[in-house]
Amino acid sequence: MAEESYVIEDAHLIALAEEAEAIHDAEMIGRNPSWPSAAAVNYALMAQTCRRFARLPHQP
Repeated sequence: MAEESYVIEDAHLIALAEEAEAIHDAEMIGRNPSWPSAAAVNYALMAQTCRRFARLPHQP
């Protein structure tokens, strides 16, 4: 079986990170920052991961 590869544009990674941060912020409205929802934590981690991938040295 041939291995498939995908190219993700930098702009798409940044847009995903921004969207995840916006969802995280919406999830946190009215919540105690010490007790975030599971969704808020997951979206924060997703945003962090997208930004890390965008910062890695690569050929855009």
